[in-house]
Amino acid sequence: MSFSMTLFCLLILSPAVLAETEFRTAIKRDRHNISMEMGYFEDKDQSLKIEDIKDQTFKKDGSQTFQRAFSKSAWWGKIKLNNQSDLKDLNVVLDYPMLDHVDLWTLRKGKGMTHTRTGDIYPFADRPTQVANFVFPMDMKKGEEVELIFRFITKGAVNAPIWVFSSKRLMEWEGER
Repeated sequence: MSFSMTLFCLLILSPAVLAETEFRTAIKRDRHNISMEMGYFEDKDQSLKIEDIKDQTFKKDGSQTFQRAFSKSAWWGKIKLNNQSDLKDLNVVLDYPMLDHVDLWTLRKGKGMTHTRTGDIYPFADRPTQVANFVFPMDMKKGEEVELIFRFITKGAVNAPIWVFSSKRLMEWEGER
């Protein structure tokens, strides 16, 4: 077998070789679907902590909305956002209110990491923004980059359409529903 044929077979037969390590997108407008640009990982026994995630292989799903059938797994998602717009008041929106546990870690260079926990089993009054969906306000300067790491755990199906909206566009979108 020729070297090029061997290399081709290795690439086709080894998904780990094809797995991406960086998932990023540029925010250039007031509404942006980031679901299809995120990397995802299945934690089958829900045992991993945020510290364990850097060693895992994430893969891009590529669909408009990350969806999985009923499962006892925890699902992790990650992406780096770079704000290339003049908008400062951005919001990360998880447009599905039926997830039991939603964790979001936000990592900023020089500012460390913050953690937000929400979900439909927690009091509505404890949500960062009190609307039906899960909304995480995110102040970002032009050119700033943040990394978002999500974890979803639920007894139902996982449905995770994730968007970034400006505050103005989010209010319009909420009003349209």
